[in-house]
Amino acid sequence: MKKGRMMPRSVNCAVCQTTFETRHSMGKYCSPPCARVGQRKSWREYGDRNREGRRSYHKALYLAAPEKVMDRVLVYRKTEAGKAATKISDARTKQKNPEKVAARTAVSAAIKAGKITKKPCERCGEAKTHAHHPDYSKPLDVIWLCHICHAAEHGRLVNPQLLRKVELSGKGVSP
Repeated sequence: MKKGRMMPRSVNCAVCQTTFETRHSMGKYCSPPCARVGQRKSWREYGDRNREGRRSYHKALYLAAPEKVMDRVLVYRKTEAGKAATKISDARTKQKNPEKVAARTAVSAAIKAGKITKKPCERCGEAKTHAHHPDYSKPLDVIWLCHICHAAEHGRLVNPQLLRKVELSGKGVSP
């Protein structure tokens, strides 16, 4: 046998468990499709294991250059991929929080029917407001807050100027 050549060995595919022959020391997959699935799966596991590290990394990036990050986010939201991602995210949120959807729908219907009227922000007096639900089981019991005060109420307020910029772009933080 030549030096450096491995003998064929039988291995079970890491994805489909089929037995196959390989000479490669790292041979884990029986075919390119299984390799794609396996690599995608391993990246997903890597992402799950390193979620907190990624979050702290991205938060540090945001805090270092918030304007740059916000500009990039706003540009992305206008692309087809950004619109599709937003649509998927909105659908997932609606599925996970049906009580929130019901409360928001009830407020919208009450406003249209004239049972409730929008009021200025209860904290700063801003005219353009969102309905904030302290308790979703009481859908018509709302506090009227502007975009900035609403973000602060939910603990999302990092930089008020950037939130104003998002609000002016037409895509604010959802209530």
